[in-house]
Amino acid sequence: MKPDYLNVHLTAKELAKRLRKSESRLAAMRLDGSGPRYIPGRPVLYPVHEVEKWEAAQLVRSGSEHRATPVLPSVYSGLSRKILST
Repeated sequence: MKPDYLNVHLTAKELAKRLRKSESRLAAMRLDGSGPRYIPGRPVLYPVHEVEKWEAAQLVRSGSEHRATPVLPSVYSGLSRKILST
C-alpha cells in the first residue's frame, strides 16, 4: 500500500503512463519547463491538481489554435541574415 502522500501525487513512472510518454521525455520536459509543475527529489512527484491543470492548458478547440511557430537552429538564422544582406 502506498503512503498517503503518494495518493495525491504521481511519480514520474505513473505520469509517463498516464500521458503515454517515456520517463526520459518527462525528464526533458522538466528541464525545458514544458511539463506540469513538480516537486523535485527522489522520487520526483507531480501533484495531481498540477497535472490536471497542465492537461487542461494543453487542450485546443481547433487546428487553428494549435499553430506552432518553427524554431530555427542558430545555423539557419545566421544563414538567413547572410542571404538577406546580399
